[in-house]
Amino acid sequence: VHVDGTNIFSRDEALKIMDVFTTNSSVLQLNDEIIRNAIDSLHQEYSQRGYWDIKILYPQIKKNSRTGETTLSFKVNEGKQRVFNQLYFRGHRAISDSNLEALFPIKKKNRALTWGHIFDLQQAIQDEYKRLGYLYTKVKIDLIQNRRFRRIPTNISVTDRKSTRLNSS
Repeated sequence: VHVDGTNIFSRDEALKIMDVFTTNSSVLQLNDEIIRNAIDSLHQEYSQRGYWDIKILYPQIKKNSRTGETTLSFKVNEGKQRVFNQLYFRGHRAISDSNLEALFPIKKKNRALTWGHIFDLQQAIQDEYKRLGYLYTKVKIDLIQNRRFRRIPTNISVTDRKSTRLNSS
């Protein structure tokens, strides 16, 4: 089994993530489900490290009719890594910026940024507004990215588009 195009993982690390172990003395039984699970596992690991554009192609399969051995070659295109740079808040009157910042799990610059971080931030802000009685808050998140770099510094702008507090009477 070959894994071509990985820069952040060694071949052995990639195979371990993919749960495809090979040694010279073992015979590896592969089927379509195992191959797809291996691709999904590696894709997920890259995503957790901030690689949003990761592409892993279904492997090329080469068979040696003389020896009966099969070689699988996975091609990986990592794309660029997104890293957290800065968080901006606009239009939030009911919650202070420092309280909003506390809802975001990344505290330092240049840490891997995932879609999960952004989704969780949006949910946490909406939940906090609901807790304060603002049931119809609309939070808009914009990403400002400088794509010229290998590691893309990403600013996150969070805007309160509309907050309506229900008054208790």
